[in-house]
Amino acid sequence: TQRHIRVYDLKKQEMIKKLLSGSQWISTMAIHP
Repeated sequence: TQRHIRVYDLKKQEMIKKLLSGSQWISTMAIHP
């Protein structure tokens, strides 16, 4: 159903945001040991 797809997209967006923020945090930690 459309609603199910929408919920899935929201979860996917949250995962992408978490991954991006996590990678940024790792890169800043790598730059500033």
